[in-house]
Amino acid sequence: MTKNLFMFVVSRQEIDNCDVSGILHVFNEMVKPDRLLDTFESVNLLVDGYNEDGRELAAVPEVRAWVRKLDESSNGLFWLLCKFGRCMDWVVFSLVPLRTMPNGRIYMETDDLTTLVADQFNKVNILLDSSGLDPEVTQPLNEKLSKNVERYFSNREGG
Repeated sequence: MTKNLFMFVVSRQEIDNCDVSGILHVFNEMVKPDRLLDTFESVNLLVDGYNEDGRELAAVPEVRAWVRKLDESSNGLFWLLCKFGRCMDWVVFSLVPLRTMPNGRIYMETDDLTTLVADQFNKVNILLDSSGLDPEVTQPLNEKLSKNVERYFSNREGG
């Protein structure tokens, strides 16, 4: 099976206005039962308009608010997002409280990360349970999601 990758460019205007309506409409279509299996880990989000801003995306309050609103509006965020690449970095960092080291670098506490992952898996389980799909079909993908999330975070621990 050939996997499609969907790249969504989010404009600074959408972020500044905290407007998730366009992408939320597409996400809601992507997590419908007849599409759910084909859209697993198929989305990459790009942000346009912050190239001249020296801050990390997750350090921009408007970006953080936009990601939180998208997350609150959709059970499918972790189901849809690719687990490898910069997209996961700024999305995850936007969803947890940020801490700053003396050298100015940002980091997240392990407890905050654990809470985030538990919350996201709860949302995925709600999504899968409400899909009406056979658990024998969705369980292997849920296990793959677990492994990919674990691999994503273990790769971040050393760097």
